[in-house]
Amino acid sequence: MAMTFKQWLKLHIEKLIHIQAVAIDNGADLVIHSWSGMRLHLYMIDQPVKTRTIRRTLADNSAIGINTLFLVSERLVPADGTRLAGPEWLLALQALTGERFYVYGLDDDGPRVFAAHLEVIVATGGEHEVWRGPNVTFDQLRFFRSAVRLRALKGDWATADFGGGAFWKQSDYRAYRNRRSQEKRQQRQTHWQTWSDFGKTWNGSGTPPGSSPIQEHLSACYQMLGIENSADQEAVKAAFRKRALALHPDTSALPHEEAKARFHALNAAYEYIKTARGWK
Repeated sequence: MAMTFKQWLKLHIEKLIHIQAVAIDNGADLVIHSWSGMRLHLYMIDQPVKTRTIRRTLADNSAIGINTLFLVSERLVPADGTRLAGPEWLLALQALTGERFYVYGLDDDGPRVFAAHLEVIVATGGEHEVWRGPNVTFDQLRFFRSAVRLRALKGDWATADFGGGAFWKQSDYRAYRNRRSQEKRQQRQTHWQTWSDFGKTWNGSGTPPGSSPIQEHLSACYQMLGIENSADQEAVKAAFRKRALALHPDTSALPHEEAKARFHALNAAYEYIKTARGWK
C-alpha cells in the first residue's frame, strides 16, 4: 500500500532525537510530542485560508501551551520568481516563522517539504517575489515563541520551525537568482511571441522551438490531460472528465493526499487551457 504524505512526514519527524511521539489526528494533521514536554500541532493547508482563521488557531493553541506549525500545499504557491501582491494569509504565515514559510508537495523524487520566502520588491511598493528555497532535511524541529508585528496577526504566539539559515540572505543564493533573472530576460528578448504570431508559426503538435514560458506551460497542461495540443474544445472537455473521475479523492485508488493534489493540478491545467483558448 502506498504511503500517504502525512505518513511520510510522520516518519521523518519521529526520527528526530528530541521527539517522543507523532500521531495523525483529525483536528491537527499531526500532533507531535517532545521529550521535554512540548506539544506541537501541525496543519497542512490545501486551500487559501482567512488570516483570521490562522489567528484563531494560534490563539486557541497558544492559550493552552500548544505550539503551531503550518505547511502550505505547493499548488497554492506560485512558481519561483513570480511577482504578486499579497495574499495576506501567506504573508501572515511568513511573519510567523522568521520571514519564511514551509511548502509541501511532490516532485520527481517523491514527497518533499521546502522553505519559501516572499521578497519585497521595493520599486513596486507592495509587490513580493516568490523565492523557493532548499528542501527541509529534518535535522531539527525548534519550538519557540514568535512576536508578530504584522497588523492582521499581531501578537505573541507559540510556534515552531525546521531550523536552517535565512537562505534568502545568503550571498551565493542571491548571486544565483541574479544570474537566473538575467538569463530569463535574455530568453524573453530572444524568443517571445504573441499569441497571434504563435498560431502562424506553429502547427499545434508538441512544444515549438524557442517557445515562450506561456506556450511551454500550455503544452504541459495538454500533456497532463493526455491529449495533443491541437485537440478541440470537446476533446479537451472529454479528456478532463475522464481523468477527473480517475483522480477525484473520493473515487481514486491513489492515497488520499496524492489524489487530492493531482486532482487540483488537473483542474488548474483545464482552466488554463480554457483561458488561453478563450473557451467558456
